[in-house]
Amino acid sequence: MSLAALLLLQTTPPNIAAELVPPIIIGGIPFRLSLHGLGVTAVFEGEQGRLIPFTARRYIRASPIEKSIRSLTFFFEGDSQGYPLALEKDQSSPNSYWPLNVFAVKGFVILPQQKESERPLVRLEHLKQYLLGQRTDADKMIEHLKDYLLRGDPADDIETVPYTLELYSAEATAVFRGSGTGEFPLQFGTDALSFLFPGSFEELVFHPKGAVYGSDWKFDVISPDGRHVLLIQSHYGPYHIVSVDRLRGYLIGDLEPNYEIDWKFPRSTADAVLSDGGWWSTHLVVFHATCCGTTERLVYELGNSEGPVRYSVDN
Repeated sequence: MSLAALLLLQTTPPNIAAELVPPIIIGGIPFRLSLHGLGVTAVFEGEQGRLIPFTARRYIRASPIEKSIRSLTFFFEGDSQGYPLALEKDQSSPNSYWPLNVFAVKGFVILPQQKESERPLVRLEHLKQYLLGQRTDADKMIEHLKDYLLRGDPADDIETVPYTLELYSAEATAVFRGSGTGEFPLQFGTDALSFLFPGSFEELVFHPKGAVYGSDWKFDVISPDGRHVLLIQSHYGPYHIVSVDRLRGYLIGDLEPNYEIDWKFPRSTADAVLSDGGWWSTHLVVFHATCCGTTERLVYELGNSEGPVRYSVDN
């Protein structure tokens, strides 16, 4: 450090000196989402919800996967080459609906280019030609795609396809597997969550203690700094928070979680449904508890012996 810098630190008031400390830089959680259609796989890649680099602030909760996509590439059976599809600049716009399940309409691929209220579709057998620029016209147009998929009319037009989602941190990879149907969020079709560790090809499966339904799963399991994972134990909780250096031992049953989060409403003996759990920052978890017609938004700070607290602007 130069003499000038040392003198600056010595003469700067403490509150200003603290501001000179470099902020923590948080990158996105890289992901690879593969949807396995008939004879073709669509691969999305991106960083879950955070720009790279992102200057850490108190609240930096990840955006959904569909708002974090950087690229889409198609891979065909028997062809090792990948064929990219250009995405629109406003792909993450909430005003532009485009499902992650691009194979939601049987026999077609849903393209990202919106034509007013219509979405163009290309038949699977024409997709490679389209990606190579040898075809430019869509094979089918669907008006108000989201409504079309929700109606499922006719039902045999709506496709269910398997998916694999990998979320990467330096010390562990979270692997979700399941199936996507029509317009429903992918996590609703989750069948399993497992983890991979550096230097090993063995996947260790996470086994919740109770029943976990489709709406209970969230893909926001890895903390922004990659040091912890958040795991739902059942429809009624609790949540377990496990540091990645203990995760292997936790998954095989040798170690307990670092923290356990639960919630009961005052003056109630009924179990609350816990939902929408995710990371709000490197040390804060946010979730909802619902019981008896009431829903509370709760925040838990790692290591807080008093447990979660109700959310307020002062948290």
